[in-house]
Amino acid sequence: MPAGRPSPVWFCLCLFALAACGDSDPVPKSPTAVTPPTPAPIRFQLPTANRALFDTGGEPRFFTATGPDYPWSSGAFGCVRNSGTRFHEGIDIQCLSRDTQGEPIDPVHCAAPGRVAFVNRAASASDYGQYIVVLHEIDQLTIYTLYAHLREIHADIRPQSVVQAGQTLGTLGRSAKSAIPRERAHLHFEIGLLGSPHFDACLRHWYKDPSPNPFGNWNGQNLLGLDPAALLLKQNEARAAFSLRSYITALPALCTVRIHKSALPLAERYPALLAAPALATTPVAYEVDLNPQGVPLRIRALASGVVKPKTGAYELIAVDEALEAQHRCSKLVLKKGRAWTLTDRGQRALDLFAYVPGT
Repeated sequence: MPAGRPSPVWFCLCLFALAACGDSDPVPKSPTAVTPPTPAPIRFQLPTANRALFDTGGEPRFFTATGPDYPWSSGAFGCVRNSGTRFHEGIDIQCLSRDTQGEPIDPVHCAAPGRVAFVNRAASASDYGQYIVVLHEIDQLTIYTLYAHLREIHADIRPQSVVQAGQTLGTLGRSAKSAIPRERAHLHFEIGLLGSPHFDACLRHWYKDPSPNPFGNWNGQNLLGLDPAALLLKQNEARAAFSLRSYITALPALCTVRIHKSALPLAERYPALLAAPALATTPVAYEVDLNPQGVPLRIRALASGVVKPKTGAYELIAVDEALEAQHRCSKLVLKKGRAWTLTDRGQRALDLFAYVPGT
């Protein structure tokens, strides 16, 4: 072989080295896009082990009546007390287990994941006795659940605590400002919307010298309850198709009111209840559909064609007289002659939606 000419063996070694280098530094591949899993929708659970609500004819084993001579319906939601003249804000769930002294020992569980908003451990300070309020973010709505008359609240349950669905909050009981008989020990359970984040300011607006309010925004007057039993039954029936927002916005309205303000705190806090997209111009008023308990169901912003009344910012537009006859204890509206008008309670309900401190 002539001097200075590479041998065939040398060429083979070079080719092998180049091939090895190519294998060690491949052309990077485009990463495969990974679609994050869709989070499971949040559903409410029953807050105790009592499941008789879902049994045909199980109501007498689920609701706690107000006494041995009263029907189970007196422990349900709505105008069920004092011959239909007194409103009951939640449902009273029977206990299933008792200790040797006859006191209830049923654990009370959180109905959905959320954050503890309020805890009252002073049993004699409230008609609710020892109670807990939890806030939940569901279907773009901030919803509260309330657990009252507790015998005991777990020590780790404090405001701002994050809680999970099914987590034990305390023990069912009969605590209250007025004694509840042992045989009527129960869990008072509520699901609803908060009226105003400025409830103390509303109290001072309504009364010159309001009573002390140790409960802040979690005073019962500021809690607008839905029927928990009806909601749970509908959820159980619809299963995966259930939407809390759709459930609320489909409820029948007792009345429609008009609030003559360009800005409505209620609409800002509950945009999911707006019946139409935001207006291109500043609204001149809002219409709100209310159920018999004063819960806002649907909100409509109005841009024009609205005449403001000479006195006041609130106007009653329509009343469902048949529904009002079924819910007389709500007392949001009153018929004077042929005309319907907002009661003082109805006016205060709208204050919860519209009032801004300092205005």
